[in-house]
Amino acid sequence: ARIGEYLEEGQPVVTLASLDNMWVELEAFAQDLPWVRVGDTLAFSVEGAAQYQAMIHEVDPLVEGRARTATLRGTVLNPSTNLRPGMLVSARVNGTQEEEASLVIPKSAVLWTGTRSVVWLEEPFATEPTFSFREVTLGEAGEDGYVVLDGLREGERVVAQGAFAVDATAQLAGHRSMMQPDLGGTDFRYAISTSLELKFAELLESYLQYTQALVQGNSEQANAYLLSFRSGLGGEVSGLEGVAAQAWENYRQSLLSALPEEEQSLETARALLDPLSKQMYALTKSFDWSAVEVYYQYCPMALEDQGAYWLSRDKEIRNPYFGDAMLTCGEVREYIK
Repeated sequence: ARIGEYLEEGQPVVTLASLDNMWVELEAFAQDLPWVRVGDTLAFSVEGAAQYQAMIHEVDPLVEGRARTATLRGTVLNPSTNLRPGMLVSARVNGTQEEEASLVIPKSAVLWTGTRSVVWLEEPFATEPTFSFREVTLGEAGEDGYVVLDGLREGERVVAQGAFAVDATAQLAGHRSMMQPDLGGTDFRYAISTSLELKFAELLESYLQYTQALVQGNSEQANAYLLSFRSGLGGEVSGLEGVAAQAWENYRQSLLSALPEEEQSLETARALLDPLSKQMYALTKSFDWSAVEVYYQYCPMALEDQGAYWLSRDKEIRNPYFGDAMLTCGEVREYIK
């Protein structure tokens, strides 16, 4: 009831409620539910108030809504009555740990294709960088990694960054890889969609402009085209299905992980070109593009005589690693059409 309001006989005037014990409700994403159990402790805070603790006493069995979340409910003591119904909280759940320690690998190390997941392992006794292919069985996903149920032993080293580049190189060389686990061969090409064809054309143009800026020794333009390339990796691609969709997503993630967000000096921008070019080469060779013509070129003296690659629309060598200092140093290794 409010001041000035007319009351009828039997109408409730006030409702008394105790705020000494309250509920706190959270929405948990479906992928996080395996880590949450009744009895777990959650820590939460309200703006302008101290931090509180509550114990989870209920986990909703249904995952609902577009966000695919389930409700967690916990009870909290509130003797000071600083907490009020309707307040928004920020919370963190301390999930229950299994008695036996789990083997966990970074999410970036895992390549997916359908129901299978694979990783690349570093061979420990090789005289030069050598990697081997391994299928694994995964369990729950954490914030940064996956629990490994089968396929790996403690102490084995997985490729955590650039795993898809390693896989693409193996595939192009006719070796066992994610998409060809049993049979080699280099003639396989993934089907494309119009949406992906347009996106790749934009990416290739940004890449080629980036390369041209390095030829001219213009770090400002190189950074601008590098930013354009990174931006081009965003957005949705429609019309892809099955392994083709997974292959594109793996390439996209691998390229994103190779691109720094900060601006590059001319020297670091040139050093970045080689790993970026190798991934672009693998991407160019892996899909059935309808209108791509590029030359895969190589300079044996680039990167302090380690040798490095790049893609170009022109057969004539214009070296992006040295610019005018050694403009024509290099050779054509492959014509891709």
